Amino acid sequence: RIELRRRRQMREDAKPKFVLSLVGAFTIAGTMYVLTGIFGYLNYGDATAASLLRNYAGQGGIVVPVLLAFIVIIATSYPIIAFTTRLAITNLLVHDHQVKAVRGSVIATVLYACAYVVA
Repeated sequence: RIELRRRRQMREDAKPKFVLSLVGAFTIAGTMYVLTGIFGYLNYGDATAASLLRNYAGQGGIVVPVLLAFIVIIATSYPIIAFTTRLAITNLLVHDHQVKAVRGSVIATVLYACAYVVA
């Protein structure tokens, strides 16, 4: 819904460029993701653990900094993802501004509980 409003506000001549940039960005990101997976499998084969963090166990002094880097990345990116998800769900489900604060807290609690269960 938010995206549709933004596209309506966009100039007509900018819409094709926007779509082209989105397609290009997702194509590049998807290609890099697939190539990383292919080359990682070709390099390590069946020795790759299901959990990425388990691949680093006991392989020298670089293990601790790498694990700390993963922790920092997850700790700083999760709130951004959770906030935008909660905002999108709240905007879709609730149209009254006074109720949004309460429902937003409930939705955030459900999102965090789901993330905890999945993890």
